[in-house]
Amino acid sequence: MPPILQRLQQATKMLSRRKILLLVLGCSTLSLLIHQGAQLSWYPKLFPLSCPPLQDSPPRPKHMTVAFLKTHKTAGTTVQNILFRFAERHNLTVALPHPSCEHQFCYPRNFSAHFVHPATRPPHVLASHLRFDRAELQRLMPPGTVYVTILREPAAMFESLFSYYNQYCPAFRRVPNASLEAFLRAPEAYYRAGEHFAMFAHNTPAAQIRTKQLQPWQPSRKVDIMGYDLPSGRAGPATEACLKLAMPEVQYSSYLLRKQKRRGGVRIRPEPVLDNPPPRPIRALPRGHLGH
Repeated sequence: MPPILQRLQQATKMLSRRKILLLVLGCSTLSLLIHQGAQLSWYPKLFPLSCPPLQDSPPRPKHMTVAFLKTHKTAGTTVQNILFRFAERHNLTVALPHPSCEHQFCYPRNFSAHFVHPATRPPHVLASHLRFDRAELQRLMPPGTVYVTILREPAAMFESLFSYYNQYCPAFRRVPNASLEAFLRAPEAYYRAGEHFAMFAHNTPAAQIRTKQLQPWQPSRKVDIMGYDLPSGRAGPATEACLKLAMPEVQYSSYLLRKQKRRGGVRIRPEPVLDNPPPRPIRALPRGHLGH
């Protein structure tokens, strides 16, 4: 037999043996899978689209009494807006400043319950600027009130204060070129302990604003906070909710005061002036009518 035919026969035999071996392995694997089929899944399990309900954690009742110590330049206005809307939704009374205190509780004087507008007492929520006085707050707020505040890294907060009040605070106005670096190099050259560090000033006119109710209060000519402008010609609950989300502190406080007066059946009339009130700042915005 020629050598080539012998090699072909040997190759055929080897191929047949491999086929037999593969067939045996395949049958064994199939048999194993059939016997274990009850414990195997041929399809991957999909993740649930929602979290399963927590059986051991029933929903807790909402806490309805909160005192928020609002601090300057710490995003406190955002938290205040959330608390205002929460109070409105649950028909809670918000403590608002007496007119002689403007929109803050006569800051920087130590807080007194006399600084609270009588139409907003007794309150469930307090969320405006004040200088903390534990005894006075506990006298005003109901038992069980939660007290919260916001703390910001001091250097970043001071930088923000310097930029925001640099045209109003006398110590900042003295600094050449409104340079924070120059002030920090020699703060004693600009700071006068006896000066009244007012926290308010007049607004910068902004003719571009069509929605005047949404222009935030600003203390400096160099601060250019234009606010928001909602689309015109729309009405309804969605537009009202959007308005409240963007409403600045001064306007929202005025709106809440009028609403709470109406709820309590109080006639809206000029308020008596507090004894020995602090110096009145220039108003941030004219008190225009705000839609209900």
